Amino acid sequence: MSQETFENDGADPSDYQAKIGARLKELHLQKGLSQRQVASAFRITPAYVSNIESGRTPVSLHYLILFADLTGLSLDEIIGEKETEFPSTSVNSELADEVSSLSIEEKQKLIKMLQIRKE
Repeated sequence: MSQETFENDGADPSDYQAKIGARLKELHLQKGLSQRQVASAFRITPAYVSNIESGRTPVSLHYLILFADLTGLSLDEIIGEKETEFPSTSVNSELADEVSSLSIEEKQKLIKMLQIRKE
């Protein structure tokens, strides 16, 4: 399963909608579900599902939640956006907090230790 990410950095919203729609189609097919089965599970028409998949109709959060329940996938897996920077950001934040409480002398020792470690 591809884990494409969708960043909407000022791009045309219809492009974003089309990417999400294509992703939804890819995922329900991977799960062995037809468009008709998805529509039936959500009590909507197959045409509506088709419009979402083609990007003609914006997908709602409600639809995404139903889709997640139907497929057993998380919203992150569906959208393809995971915060990959969180672990490093979290560690950097924790390190900054620890370093900020050190004295100047302790900070200088820490810098020397890190420089020695890099060598």
